[in-house]
Parts: sequence; C-alpha cells; structure tokens
Amino acid sequence: MNHNFPREELTRSRILITEGTPKIPELCAAIERLQYLYSSLCSAVTKHSSFLAPINHLPNDILLIIFDFLHKDIYSGRYAMWSVSAVCKRWRGLSVSRAQLWTELTHPAYFGLEPTCMHHRVHLQLERIVGSNTC
Repeated sequence: MNHNFPREELTRSRILITEGTPKIPELCAAIERLQYLYSSLCSAVTKHSSFLAPINHLPNDILLIIFDFLHKDIYSGRYAMWSVSAVCKRWRGLSVSRAQLWTELTHPAYFGLEPTCMHHRVHLQLERIVGSNTC
C-alpha cells in the first residue's frame, strides 16, 4: 500500500516513537505497581468489610443486653456464650468481662466433648465468674 502522509506528520510521528519507546518499560512498571496496589486495596476491603456490618455499630451496652438475653434463653443459654465469645475480639472481650454470663455449667455429655476439653471449659468458666481475665 502506498500512503501519502504529509512530511511533517511523519517527522512528528518518528519523534514521538523515538522519545516514547524508552518510556514504555517505565509505564509497564507503573501499571504493575498500580495493579498490585489495586489488588492490595481489594484484599483490605474484603478483609475489613465486616466492619461495615450494622451489628458492629451497636454500642457495647446493647450487645451486653443481647448476650444476657441469649444466656437466659432455655434453648441456647447453656452453650451460647461459647459461640458468642468466638465471634470476634470485641464480643469475646465483652462476654468474658460479664461474669454472670458464665454461671451455667453444663454436663460434658451435653456438648459431646471429651472430658479433658470439658474440664478446660469449666476451668475457664470459673475464671470468668470470678472475674479473672487470665484465659
């Protein structure tokens, strides 16, 4: 094919190619850095998205009322506090700090736990009832 481009356009194109070609590796490296940052940000958002959940905006005193209700519930009260204390650091700290939530001891067969595991749970419950935070 024979293309007739104006001479000045060809000259500008050659200058652009000559000046731009060495910048391509820099641009590729910048794109890689941006892709890495984007990936890191996506991971951080995914990891911390639970902070956006409405339950995380409840004040501690409201959560403690809910925990008290769970503890008094005949169907879940016997083991609810073990589940509640395993949700997150905040819930664990709140539940462990409330001694009255740990006053119900349950027979090991109820949990289907090995006696040594149940012994450990009973020990933790007694520490929490006394108010010791050594667990």
